[in-house]
This record gives sequence, C-alpha cells and structure tokens, in this order.
Amino acid sequence: MAFFDKIFRMGMGMFLGVWIARYLGPDSYGKLNYVIAYIALIGSFTNLGLDGVVVRELIKEKAQKQEIISTSFLLQLIAGVFAYGGAILLIPILRPDESDLFWMVFLVGLTLIFRSVGVIKYWYEAQVLSKYFVWLENGLFLCFRECVYY
Repeated sequence: MAFFDKIFRMGMGMFLGVWIARYLGPDSYGKLNYVIAYIALIGSFTNLGLDGVVVRELIKEKAQKQEIISTSFLLQLIAGVFAYGGAILLIPILRPDESDLFWMVFLVGLTLIFRSVGVIKYWYEAQVLSKYFVWLENGLFLCFRECVYY
C-alpha cells in the first residue's frame, strides 16, 4: 500500500509541479521553490523526532494513549509555532531586499503550525491501520490538487 501511495503522490506532484511552473514563470516559480525549501529545512525540526517514540509508547502503554497523543501534539504544536516565528524573523535577514519572499514565507510557513495534527497518524501506525490514513491523505491530496487546478 505504501509503495502505491508514493507512486501516486510522485505522479500527481510532478503533474502539479509542471502546471504551477508554467503558470508562474521562471522567476516566481524559483522564489516559490526557495520558500518551500526554506520552510522544509526549518520544518525538519518541528516533529522533534517523536515519530517512532510515540508509536512505540502507544503500543506499550495502551491505557495512556490519550495522554501520549496529546503530549506529542502539544510539543509539536509549540515547536511549530517557534519554527514559524523563527522563519518569519529570519527571512528579512537572509533576503532583506525581497519583501515578496517575506509574504510567501508568511503563508507557506503556516504549514509548520499545522504539522502537529499529524500525531493522529501515529495512532493508526500503532494499530497497524495505516491504509485508512493513506486513503485519507490521498483523498485530501486530490481535493487540494483540484482546488489549485481550478
């Protein structure tokens, strides 16, 4: 299931990437990719390495699942807020002459805060029910793609 998920996402991502590149043009598309890479670099710290730890603890301590998930959510939410603030504060220092990059970071950076919702996936992984989460992710990906396309 995970293999087909990756293939599906790569194919749809390539189609969407080509369409956005043609629509934006080289300059704007380059700026968008810069912002996405910048946010991805900063966002790599927001999950705090809790992926495997939370899944392992959910398997071991079934009675404390709400406490484990809520603690992980709160930690990742706080890390996301700090990362978002740091990204916004750092971009004017890195690229002071480009105000459009600031606004792009302001919008794209919001994803850093919402990454904490991904803790729900940990419960599905602990229950070996990942296929349902993959279906949900792919459905949302298709809906988002359609919204961007139209």
